[in-house]
Amino acid sequence: MMYRQRRLELLQRVQAWYPNITGNIVIAASYENPRDTLWQDSTFWYFTGLNEPGAVVVISSEGTQTLYLPEYGEDRTVWMQCEGDITQCGFDEIRPLGNKMRGYQPTMWFAAEEHVNIIAALRGGHIFACIPSYANNKYIAQRWMLERWSLFIPDILQRCHDISPCVASLRRCKSSYEIELIQHAVNITLEAQQSVAQALCDGILESELHALVMYTFIKHDARAAFPPIVAGGHRATILHYHANNQPIHANELVVVDIGASVQGYAADITRTFAINNTFTDRQRYLYDIVCEAQTSVFQHARPGMWLCNTAEPDRSLHHQAIAVFKRYGLERYFVHSIGHFLGLDVHDVGNVQEPLRAGDVITIEPGLYLHEEGIGIRQEDDYLITDHGARCLSGEQR
Repeated sequence: MMYRQRRLELLQRVQAWYPNITGNIVIAASYENPRDTLWQDSTFWYFTGLNEPGAVVVISSEGTQTLYLPEYGEDRTVWMQCEGDITQCGFDEIRPLGNKMRGYQPTMWFAAEEHVNIIAALRGGHIFACIPSYANNKYIAQRWMLERWSLFIPDILQRCHDISPCVASLRRCKSSYEIELIQHAVNITLEAQQSVAQALCDGILESELHALVMYTFIKHDARAAFPPIVAGGHRATILHYHANNQPIHANELVVVDIGASVQGYAADITRTFAINNTFTDRQRYLYDIVCEAQTSVFQHARPGMWLCNTAEPDRSLHHQAIAVFKRYGLERYFVHSIGHFLGLDVHDVGNVQEPLRAGDVITIEPGLYLHEEGIGIRQEDDYLITDHGARCLSGEQR
């Protein structure tokens, strides 16, 4: 059982990281919200494969794996589709979190009696959870659950030890199964990009292209891993433009930054298009430079290189891109990093200050953004780092 084995590996790494401390590992699930179907917490999904909201996994120092589930006050199957067979996930024990709640949907504002069983289990001893000291948007479910429990167990946060580095070290190196899922997401994303390229014409709305992207994703039972960016003309100089509601005119470029998500695993691919593939001389000049930068970075990507290393720029992929742009006096128009790790999160766990390793999946996404000219260009592809270099998952490397 893959998920049980992952949990055992996590226990081994935590014990190696904290050799003189014993306690319980705690992993929490996300909650549903009324505006979207459940987006399961990536770490909970990685270790369980379950889309259960509000659930909690506890792994004891002896290796006992317990799944705590909400005790519903109504038959949830009447209201919601239940996915997967919990009994096949390799847990030693499945217990209710506490007493019955009201209704069929757990809430993140749960009362103490709804978690009375797990509260009792966590009242003493050390706790290992993903609670990094620095602020970021990862491990939100883990942090929230502990903060909520602290209302009922005042000293729980003082007994917590951060295991986010252990989790990241496991999640960062992708298995062949994970790479297959990422490749599937990449293939769907490429199909969506092709649909956009074929539909692009003078006067078309960004929203129409956005709709084509979503149609392609949904047709393949995929979700958007992040809000699609369809940005024409000067709007392409806004890195996270999401309005997607303006017409695209002749002589304007359009940046399409999209990614499908398949069973939680994301793609992230950007293309820059011209209507009828007709670039102005200036646009083509800048576009070719961006492609040159991407090719240069790809050729340098291999184990031992860094995504970004200011101390050793010769071993930094980010600085390889800057070196290309400097040759043309354009480096000031490259305003973001060269790439990021990719996996269950679009910006997946992993430390860009550490060298790349075989099994990493990354993006390479150089871009130029000339506000005064109303030109934004970005080309982004997804790559698997292998023992011998990098393999482009999203088509032939230009």
